[in-house]
Amino acid sequence: MDTSSIAIRETPKRLPARPAAQNRKSSPFPRLPGQEPFEHEGLHQQEDSLLRHEMVPFLPYVEKVRRQRNVPPYQKAGGAPASKSSLIRNWLSICDAKHSGHCYIPPEQTRCTESSNTSRGPIWLIDVENECVVPAPSGARYIALSYVWGDHVEPNIPSLIISTTTHNLEKLQKRGGLPSRNLPKTIAQVMRLASRLGVPYLWVDRFCIVQDGPYKQKDFDSMASVYASAYLTVIAADSVCAEDSIEALEDRDEDKDDNRTIRSTPKKTFLERIGEKSLSITTSAIFKVRNNIEYSTTTVLPTARNTDSYLQQHVRFQEHIGYQNHIEIMEFYTIGLTNSKWASRAWTLQEQLFSRRKIVFQQSTVNWECHCACWQEGQGLFTADDQIACETPPHGSLINSSKVPDMRRYARLISRYNIRELTFAGDAIDAFAGVLSDLSGVFRGEFISGIPVFCFDAAILWQPWGGLNKRFEEKFEDPQGLPSWSWVGWHGGINSESLRSAYGYIRGNVDEFLDGEWYPTTWHTYPTVEWFYSDTVGGERYRVDQQLSSTIANDAQEEAFVPPAGWEKLRCERSNKFYYRRQGEVGSGHWYPIPIAEANASPLPVNRLRYLHCKTRRSHLNGASCSAAFQHRSSKCHIVELFTSGSLNPAGCLRISKNFWDPLYPTRKFEVVELSAGSVEDWPTEEVSFDEWEKLSGDWNAWNDGKYEFYNVMWVSKNECGLYHRNAIGRVMKSAWEKMEKDEIDITIA
Repeated sequence: MDTSSIAIRETPKRLPARPAAQNRKSSPFPRLPGQEPFEHEGLHQQEDSLLRHEMVPFLPYVEKVRRQRNVPPYQKAGGAPASKSSLIRNWLSICDAKHSGHCYIPPEQTRCTESSNTSRGPIWLIDVENECVVPAPSGARYIALSYVWGDHVEPNIPSLIISTTTHNLEKLQKRGGLPSRNLPKTIAQVMRLASRLGVPYLWVDRFCIVQDGPYKQKDFDSMASVYASAYLTVIAADSVCAEDSIEALEDRDEDKDDNRTIRSTPKKTFLERIGEKSLSITTSAIFKVRNNIEYSTTTVLPTARNTDSYLQQHVRFQEHIGYQNHIEIMEFYTIGLTNSKWASRAWTLQEQLFSRRKIVFQQSTVNWECHCACWQEGQGLFTADDQIACETPPHGSLINSSKVPDMRRYARLISRYNIRELTFAGDAIDAFAGVLSDLSGVFRGEFISGIPVFCFDAAILWQPWGGLNKRFEEKFEDPQGLPSWSWVGWHGGINSESLRSAYGYIRGNVDEFLDGEWYPTTWHTYPTVEWFYSDTVGGERYRVDQQLSSTIANDAQEEAFVPPAGWEKLRCERSNKFYYRRQGEVGSGHWYPIPIAEANASPLPVNRLRYLHCKTRRSHLNGASCSAAFQHRSSKCHIVELFTSGSLNPAGCLRISKNFWDPLYPTRKFEVVELSAGSVEDWPTEEVSFDEWEKLSGDWNAWNDGKYEFYNVMWVSKNECGLYHRNAIGRVMKSAWEKMEKDEIDITIA
């Protein structure tokens, strides 16, 4: 899970406590002595286990450091620190020797064996010795750079080369056409580092993607392959723009070969810099409560303040530097990196996710992270005996460890991505295209402007956590811009729990547990509308081929239900319910079979079509802002209670972004359209997704034999072109919706 500019964002208030266990409806499944909730995995109730399950691979270092053994000690004061290039060469050699097949996979193998990645890697690379752009040789070994471009549009230095375009491409291919002295400092430094490491090529987006070329969109879709195929990724988190220097590379050892000024003061070891004190930062101190991790758009980590002052508040004297200190030190750097400018940028999320081996320059130091381990420069040089072989099995896709779609992971990915910053709002899909391309190797069907087709009705119900701002992009020729019905059209936190009905098929997911009790998901979404999409208002329309419907959730519990080919039907002893698993799959399984992509399916191009069409039912409801009457356990948004027109009879509610509600108009009329139907049972794990939960047993009186049935609705408004825009999503009680006056409408949502 990742972040926007989280160092300066407000930390959310703690959410209201859930009902005490003695007042809560008990799980219908008995807790048998010593029995785990399902056969193949534990309950993950311990905090560290929960964090690993929740956060990986969204946080740096945390998971790797917890499973490491044989960690070399940190250097004492007075030691002779190795140069950065010597350290990195040492780390690479240890990784190559001990992590074979886990971390670095040659590009030709990556493209042939990983169906979830795009089929092509980089088109262009920088030849670091000849200082020019060259067509990428087959199987080339290259370093990829992840950095912050910066906000400067015009160069401060006339001779500075900004990027590759169709106009200068031929010139940049000539030997010396890309001289390091005329490049932004960060890029020039990494070119020299690649040369010292003996890596002949460097991939940098601004020079290896022709910025006005005809294949730019395909380059964006291939970002997963570019970073996954790299021999190494350098993360320049110390730099706030490309013109900044990487401070950890500005030392005497690294600069000798460049005839640059050598520092007269010897550099200190890591422990000298912190006064030989170890960090007393526990996981509990670093991470917020589960609610804030799940739903917050704000920081999940303490702000990384000035390194020295922060250390003084969190250190204790200790004579021996051992394994526990390595954990604490790396958790400290987790804080720093997650709160960096680099981590606030949207483009860097997928660069982090797909890079197999990372050298991270941050806080004036350098760290290593790969699939198997994380190391810090203060540990000095390793020997082969310092590390043992990694026991964690590798997997093909870096964000999909299963061949079955994981909508829960998708929900977490978009919630962490969407709070990150973009210079150009129109890049919202492009900066996430590598992730969508990777997911398309597992998800059945395409993604339409970021929304997965295979569970479209449930996925379109995404909700904000707090404030959202509409993304507007002036460079769009179409004045309608980004789609309002997709999260890509908005900047701000997405409440990942609002998509629980889309991943309710995942048996034993963490959201099904509360205080050790197990409550399988009961929130289901049923299609009532047929959707179509198009690239222009009057363009050809394509049917949304949704393939997952919660209707099968009920059918799958019937004795006579026969699963599709490739699925096996099992019975859960604890719940006495059927569940399903792909043949050969290891894990907890699924409550019902779901559509999956064909084996070795090629990734689909990222779909950027922006118009949504349907025939649906519409009604006009009165509404009043009454957030105080609703328990704010589900979000930090405004809640508007809906009433049937001309009466005070409660009908439903809308969740409205706190940036979207005008407090001067506490009451108004709302035009809402039907999206789908839904139902949920009265189980305590479900309430976190329902703003109206406390109302259901109160004046709404909405429970019917322990079930709440409703229609999902969208509050829309029409613009001057006759097109509708999404304003908010909510629910209307089934009994109220079916009685109220409605009309059918053909609607286009822009």
